[in-house]
Amino acid sequence: MRKIKRFDSFNESVVLQMISETILYLMPEIKSTLSSMAEDGDEIAIQLLKKSGVDTLKDITLVELEGERLSFMNKAAIDSHNPEFMDQLNRGYEISDKSANTIKNFSNRNQMKIGKFVTAMLGPIPNKELEDFVNRLKSNKSKGYDIKTVEGDEIKKYYRTESMFDNGDSDNIWGSELVKSCMRDKEKFAPGVFDIYTKNPEVCKLVVMLNERGLLVSRALLWKVSKVDGGIHEERKQLVQADSKNVPESFWFMDRIYSTKEWMDKSMSAWGEKNGYAVKRGNWGARNLTINGVDSRCDMEVAIKKIAYKGFPYMDTFTYYDVKNGKLRNFDSPDFKGFGLQSTAGNYSTTTGHGPVFRNYIRRFIK
Repeated sequence: MRKIKRFDSFNESVVLQMISETILYLMPEIKSTLSSMAEDGDEIAIQLLKKSGVDTLKDITLVELEGERLSFMNKAAIDSHNPEFMDQLNRGYEISDKSANTIKNFSNRNQMKIGKFVTAMLGPIPNKELEDFVNRLKSNKSKGYDIKTVEGDEIKKYYRTESMFDNGDSDNIWGSELVKSCMRDKEKFAPGVFDIYTKNPEVCKLVVMLNERGLLVSRALLWKVSKVDGGIHEERKQLVQADSKNVPESFWFMDRIYSTKEWMDKSMSAWGEKNGYAVKRGNWGARNLTINGVDSRCDMEVAIKKIAYKGFPYMDTFTYYDVKNGKLRNFDSPDFKGFGLQSTAGNYSTTTGHGPVFRNYIRRFIK
């Protein structure tokens, strides 16, 4: 007999057997989410909705999406709270939001991974299709999360560890991109590190996603950018113009997203596109973006105040700082005079191949 390594795995295997013998009932939130996905043509969502209300044997389930898992109940658990509830469901009773909140708080609800539940209902599904569905389902779950923009000194708050945790936090987020960010708590050691963000509210904001406790779970910088049609070489100029033919001359651009969970990246991107912003396509590549639903590549620059900044953050996209002209750029060119911004120490870096010259233009600007 193969040794059972984890109780959770054993429990889920028992749960799967139980689910295969129940009527499937969906609670309001997940039913609404699946319906929205089905309207967009999601085949797995369509098939799950078809299973709703199907009689298998004796038990029933009240399925809801809670965090990273699905929660549900069986007939015996429901009878312990309300013996008449099953009959009401069978007569076509619709679960209200108030009832749903009460049911979700019952102590004898079970939980399992979304993927295992889906395959239990629909049978084997290719791994990539299943993974994509799980992420889409999670990203469509917006209840309890708030996405908004902040600017000025408030930006600094969301680079601090305390904005991500409180005494009630139980999420395992230590390995996430958000927590691993090299700029987390950097202000404690380099007080002026975020000056470029905080002192340029006209062109720089921060998009934040907060959970129901007001804790940060995802963030991304938002820049007011101008398109640049290439450097001094005509060949490059023609190439850049071809890449960015669908891009307007000026627009807001959502930079790389840092999240605690992968599905939040998709939620943030969807929010950005819904609000008319261009979004960075993937975590890498300084010129890759999606705007108005079209994938493009674009040379961009941001006009910032020409003042003496006390520190410099690590830049994911705008890694070239043209100090004399007060421009942040995402591209290099032979006429560039400035230095790179890819230091994790809160200053400048020569990662881009550009370091500050002896007569630094910053000295000419007064704060």
